[in-house]
Amino acid sequence: CILLLQLGSTNDDHGKVDGEVRQRAVKTTSLWRALSAAGHRVLVLPSGGKDPDRFFNRTDTSHWKYVRKALLECGLPEENISDPGLEALHTVDEALMAVEFVRKHEVSSMVVITSDFHTSRARHLFNVAFASAELAPELLVLGVPNACRGEALRAYRAKEVKALEGLRTEPFGPWAAQLATAGPAAAALNANPRAHEPFFLTLAASVRLRAAFRTVLRSSRRCCLRLEAAEDGKAVDSSKSSGSRSDASEEAKEAKRPRLSNMAT
Repeated sequence: CILLLQLGSTNDDHGKVDGEVRQRAVKTTSLWRALSAAGHRVLVLPSGGKDPDRFFNRTDTSHWKYVRKALLECGLPEENISDPGLEALHTVDEALMAVEFVRKHEVSSMVVITSDFHTSRARHLFNVAFASAELAPELLVLGVPNACRGEALRAYRAKEVKALEGLRTEPFGPWAAQLATAGPAAAALNANPRAHEPFFLTLAASVRLRAAFRTVLRSSRRCCLRLEAAEDGKAVDSSKSSGSRSDASEEAKEAKRPRLSNMAT
């Protein structure tokens, strides 16, 4: 199935979620509708635990339940929302718990929905966590427009830059434990300053992609001719290898050239 993981944000002491949750819920619901209409089986996984010592949720109810309510209000059917959600207290928890969730379920693709200001850190954590766990679902971390503005947004962005740098250079807590368990390759990937980029590929993924391209290229007529010529030590005229296609192209160009009319003016 396709898993839509909506990362948690905050709620007040009365359980009212912030604007980030609502923005993400709108996008999650929109994705669910589009993917379901295309015939895919889609499961939505809300995230967020509870902790009286943490600012994001001091209530006795897990944050994912408030996220679930926001999704229901957006029109997402109850049967398509995972119950329970992830009891995560922070983004590291979410990445590590998502790995375990994917291990236990048949997930072919996963979309992580968060806010724009949070995408770099989320991409880094999910890319490293899944690569080090040797799990390879199609993974996309998607940022939606930020609900916060002005000074609040600047503060969030500054916090994210600092947090990402800390994860890379001085990992601690559950993240450090995960890297130590996963081994040197995971630590090296975590230190990579490009691991948060939208289309970052691990070495193994890039090798697979190059192999796939080679397979496609070698099946083409032009490539076969060039390989045969290389084995024979001869050069191939690319205009000949393209055959009638080049001739047709020239004819099309000729047909498009403007011509003088025979009519008198």
